[in-house]
Amino acid sequence: MAQTLVALLALASMAACAPSNKPNAGLQLNTIAKQQHKLYFGSATDNPELNDTAYTSILDSRMFGQITPANSMKWVCVDAIEPSPGNFTFHDGDVIANLAKRNGQLLRGHNCVWHNQLPDWTLRDTHVFFNSSGTKFIPAAFHAARKADPHAKLYANDFNIEGPGVKATAYQNLIKTLKKEGVPIDGIGLQSHFIVGELPPNITQNIEAFVKLGVEVAITELDIRMTLPATPALLAQQQKDYESVIASCNASLPLPMNFYFEASKVLDKLDAKQGSIKGLIATLPERDRKRTAAAVIETLKYKNVLNDVIEATKLLKEEKKLKSRNLTLVLVHDLLLSGGIQAGDGPIKQAILRHKTRLSSEFTRIKIKHGVKSTVELAQTGDERAAKIPRYVRVNATCWDMEDAVKEFKSRGYALSNPFEHKKGFQKDEHVPNLLLFSPESQWVEDELYKSGKVILQDKASCFPAHILSPPALDSAVVIDATAAPGNKTSHLSALMRGQGKLYAFERDKRRFGTLQMMLQKAKCRNVEPVNADFLTTSPEDSKFSAVTHILLDPSCSGSAPGRTQGPVAELESTEEQESRLNKLAGFQLMMIKHAMKFPSVQRIVYSTCSIHATENEHVVRAALESEESKAGHFKLAPRKDVLPTWHRRGIPEEMNSPDDGESLVRCSPGEDATNGFFVSLFIRESSSSSSKRKVSDEGEDDEDLLDNITIPTAKKRKKKKKKSAISHDT
Repeated sequence: MAQTLVALLALASMAACAPSNKPNAGLQLNTIAKQQHKLYFGSATDNPELNDTAYTSILDSRMFGQITPANSMKWVCVDAIEPSPGNFTFHDGDVIANLAKRNGQLLRGHNCVWHNQLPDWTLRDTHVFFNSSGTKFIPAAFHAARKADPHAKLYANDFNIEGPGVKATAYQNLIKTLKKEGVPIDGIGLQSHFIVGELPPNITQNIEAFVKLGVEVAITELDIRMTLPATPALLAQQQKDYESVIASCNASLPLPMNFYFEASKVLDKLDAKQGSIKGLIATLPERDRKRTAAAVIETLKYKNVLNDVIEATKLLKEEKKLKSRNLTLVLVHDLLLSGGIQAGDGPIKQAILRHKTRLSSEFTRIKIKHGVKSTVELAQTGDERAAKIPRYVRVNATCWDMEDAVKEFKSRGYALSNPFEHKKGFQKDEHVPNLLLFSPESQWVEDELYKSGKVILQDKASCFPAHILSPPALDSAVVIDATAAPGNKTSHLSALMRGQGKLYAFERDKRRFGTLQMMLQKAKCRNVEPVNADFLTTSPEDSKFSAVTHILLDPSCSGSAPGRTQGPVAELESTEEQESRLNKLAGFQLMMIKHAMKFPSVQRIVYSTCSIHATENEHVVRAALESEESKAGHFKLAPRKDVLPTWHRRGIPEEMNSPDDGESLVRCSPGEDATNGFFVSLFIRESSSSSSKRKVSDEGEDDEDLLDNITIPTAKKRKKKKKKSAISHDT
């Protein structure tokens, strides 16, 4: 018992929710909680209550899967547990521990240290630990507890952190610091002492914010008090409040292992060649998409090494519960490379943890065998060219300017120098205004500049379409982004327009439309009107769009440009499958251009893809120029002088009707241009003048289309010129 008390700093597991009134025995709350994929539904108890047989008769594992001593495990209550240094009395605590053991219940310690209940010999100094050792006492306590009992869950537990706020944020920052320093913290306890009708807002979102840090979350001391006398209205509100809190607990934490199951299913489908990473991840619920994508890609980077570790430890042979190799891969990846398996206890997790020491030892042995100093050196990117691409960061001119941004980064210790030579080096891009280059290893997802929309992570090549379209910064300007989600290019267009005029951003998919709206709000795009509709169904004769002069088209493409995903998996398709897919996409892409050409006032149309295939690039442009829509609208390709003239890599001349047409096009090669692969073209009306230039970025959008019967016109055969292309292409 002494060892358990020290170890349980504040324990529990995922979803503990304590009731306030005596429950109906027929409800079997713990059973219901487990049916909802929670680990338990628990209750507080204390020694005086254990003499009530009616009470103890329902304090069993069907009703409550966990119990917490309200006072008898605190350092001092009525009688001191440690009346003098080193002398312990655990009688009351042992009574409750033995009860939990008989009932087959989990036991949650509460609390090892609480500032209002300290032994007399500490001089009742409520800040005794802080005053004696500063903040060092926090990691020291966790390390001491883990040493006392390596198997106990260690929690921090506090009040007024149930909803977002200063104190909750402080705890989240504390958890980040502790985990970064290797302190063994497993979870956070939300005490949840509430008042009827005064619940904190956004409890669900706050729980999720803690979960994202890789810790478990427990509602540990839920009570919702009211001012007596009770009235029917107060009792009804109290019931509603309890239901709301339990619902937040239920909604915020789905089945802990679901995330790993989803990631393993994606890996299974990749092995079976049933889709691409991008396509498969797009089918996942938006809530888990980002996390699952990261897990899949990171696991694939280390797949060969992890498989060697699994084989060497004979993990799959010794653990019969591990029936899926890919699920095992994801779990072992997180155990060894991501600070631990981020899920509640269960048989599958325990099957992995039983071999933690052997797995770690084998992983270390493999690192020695390969002669690497860091784990990163074991990663397989699948495309070494991706390592040559810097991290591009676009300064959002809607929020601030480049001068202020440079000052900010210099104040953080960055210096204007080569980002490949110095991790704290950064440079201004030579082609795109407001674009900065940082080290590929730089991290931005948690940076406040990124979170606030002041900087946008966008590849250089992805900035080209908006820069080349060069929309006017006038109140009378009307512009369309035909395939806008996720919104990087749209936000760039808005910045180039300086928030003036009107920018219509089309996105037909509801989920992606939601992502677009969030992005535009984050980027402070005040002149954008999001439209949840298919651009192809929009009538060019609609008076709403009669004044549109600039249209950006970045439709679905094969995403074949090397370096785009920077992932380790190649898209494995047969030649026939690839040709069929490319032709289908090209037909859709051509339809988009032809539709854009029908808008009566349009003067400039940018068409771009993230593909290397001439089928989707030069062939589509050539077919568009030969279309009836192009002839009726008098469209042509803008000359090189108006299309990023200083960029060296142009279109493939052999695939166009004339060398000049090839010079009008822009291509990017990740192996040589320090960008992701990309293609950009600019159509203009012959009567229009084109001179201004600007730039922007964003990844290509997803629009896998259903237009099976649309085909691109077959090109007339002509003799190939001897000049070789600077980039590989299909023929």
